[in-house]
Order: sequence, then C-alpha cells, then structure tokens
Amino acid sequence: VEKLGLSKFSDAPVTFNPEIHEALTHETSTEVTEPTATKILQPGYKFKDRVIRAARVAVTEPEVSK
Repeated sequence: VEKLGLSKFSDAPVTFNPEIHEALTHETSTEVTEPTATKILQPGYKFKDRVIRAARVAVTEPEVSK
C-alpha cells in the first residue's frame, strides 16, 4: 500500500505533535522533558504528505515540582 502513497505511522516515544497526534490520555512523569507521545493507542495514516487520520496517543508531560 505504501507504493500507492498510503503509509502508517506509529512511532513512540516521540515528541507530541498536535498536527499528527490526537491525545486520548494524559499523565506526568519526571522521565520526559517535553510533551511526549509515549504510547500509540491507534496508529495514524498519511496519504503522501497529508495526514488522513491522526495517531491516537497517550501523552506524558514533564512533572512540575511544587
């Protein structure tokens, strides 16, 4: 299918990008330094360079110390 221009993307962990990711869950952790898509709950799809379905992800943000 990739030769027709359709490709699946489902890499994790990667920097959260709202243009290609849809956040379904949110948590905090001391193990990340920026918002990160830590789990792919459903892969995303692109047709050539256009996102036709965002990847649905679990997002982890840096823990803020009080």
